[in-house]
Amino acid sequence: MTTTPKFSITDISDQQANAETTHNEAVRLLEAMASRNVVDRDLTTPPGGATDGDAYIVAATGTGDWLGKDNNVAVFVTDRWQFISPQEGNEVYLADEDVEVFWNGSAWIARGGMTTLTDAATIAWDASVASNAKVQITTDRAFGAPSNLHAGMIYTVAVQQPSGTTAAVTWNAIFQFAGGSHGTTASASAIDIYSFVYDGTNLQQIGESLNVS
Repeated sequence: MTTTPKFSITDISDQQANAETTHNEAVRLLEAMASRNVVDRDLTTPPGGATDGDAYIVAATGTGDWLGKDNNVAVFVTDRWQFISPQEGNEVYLADEDVEVFWNGSAWIARGGMTTLTDAATIAWDASVASNAKVQITTDRAFGAPSNLHAGMIYTVAVQQPSGTTAAVTWNAIFQFAGGSHGTTASASAIDIYSFVYDGTNLQQIGESLNVS
């Protein structure tokens, strides 16, 4: 049995019996990648009630029929799961998140989207979830280094001041601000937006919009 070089889809062999089964499975897999529509990327266990052609990204750590298939695109074909190991540059659309993600060789990375960050002493941002983020702080905070950044991409974050007071943000050294400093609106509930491009080492500021409404 041979398979295709990119997605390891099973080839039809010479004079194969029931070749239509192999053909139909291949069409389902190709259709899943061509349509680029993926239902979800947060499940570790195969969902009940999947219908023919449904596609999911297997979250770590996959169990049951998804065991050992982390980050694969799982496609339900008639009555069982088939898997596509992503190739660098493959891109799909996550229906539940309304965001496009691409495989950069080691992780599925969001291209766009918006995520609301959790207010905490050190604010964390997983940039694979969305390349745009917002957070409302309640007191002085530190902004940690985002995880899963991808070189060449633009990232933006909106910081909203607390209601009824103001607070300061200390930024991780990965954030490099133009001229060495940045503006902050010292007004309750004010929103400041900062934009950066990731150069592979640091997030270099390329713009800021202060006190946006």
